[in-house]
Amino acid sequence: MMPSAHVFALGCLLAGCLNIAGVTWPVATAESREGSVLGRPSGLSSDTDKVTLPTVPLVDQDSQAQRMDRLLEGRTVVIDFVYTSCKTSCSILSAIMGQVEQRVRDRLGDHLLLVSLTVDPAHDTPAQLKEYAAKFSATPHWHWLTGSMPDVKQALRAFGIPVVGRPEDHAPVILAGNVRTGKWQRWIGIPDPDVVARAAQNLSSE
Repeated sequence: MMPSAHVFALGCLLAGCLNIAGVTWPVATAESREGSVLGRPSGLSSDTDKVTLPTVPLVDQDSQAQRMDRLLEGRTVVIDFVYTSCKTSCSILSAIMGQVEQRVRDRLGDHLLLVSLTVDPAHDTPAQLKEYAAKFSATPHWHWLTGSMPDVKQALRAFGIPVVGRPEDHAPVILAGNVRTGKWQRWIGIPDPDVVARAAQNLSSE
């Protein structure tokens, strides 16, 4: 069950009133993947770009080697970008991902996976990710990934996530995409889990 603090925060963010540690995060709007997630206003884009999945070696929360191109081959994925010592938006994004997981559970596995990729690989070990992940879900179809700094940076770039600055400077972003069809959507800010889940279900049905 989701901790009560996360339930409260989730209700608040869906009302558009989230303010954590003095930082106000906007309720997200969906847009197709086009370039970097920073430097452009949020909104629906008319074009979509196919994500080229990274081939770098990563490690999941169970210390199992993973390559994202193999892990996601032929599947739909919902992915966010967090780090375990985050004091602002990460726990909210993870709570949203947990809500999405509940809504798409019947499609998880062969059709759909959830992924959380750290933006702080220097400190997020598999053990730390596993401990953090336990607060939100225990499903085997939600992979929490870390790796070496160069490999994680390459993976982040593949999804248009800036790799400059400190981990705490990263924008709250969730993407959903069908790897087979090349169709992707992203949300910058705090999205409604129902909207993300519905997009993931629609993408996985194509």
